[in-house]
Amino acid sequence: MPETPSPEGSKLPEGAGSPDALDVYWRPGCGYCGRLFRTLERAGVVVRRFNIWEDDDALGFVRAHNRGNETVPTVALAGHVVTNPTPDALVEEIRAEHPELLGAPPAKVGRWSQWHR
Repeated sequence: MPETPSPEGSKLPEGAGSPDALDVYWRPGCGYCGRLFRTLERAGVVVRRFNIWEDDDALGFVRAHNRGNETVPTVALAGHVVTNPTPDALVEEIRAEHPELLGAPPAKVGRWSQWHR
């Protein structure tokens, strides 16, 4: 069973093989999820999203890794799971351990990036 570090931790140990995306389990209205998605998008991280309110398997995954709680965001990468990671620290870990997940960041449009639209 994958290890789940404390919420203040963001360490995602290097796993076997190369993952093709960071899996993020989230729900609408979650401010922590929004903050994480904005940071990941700015960094160009390839993300696969799982809405726990629409996907029963995703809900089960989150509960299994959070002592029955529906705590989001919960992220998974290469068999390791972290709950509510610090966004900037998570991006740094991805840069160091899984640079293959870094695509191109969104294009700038004037003062604002596309995600502000």
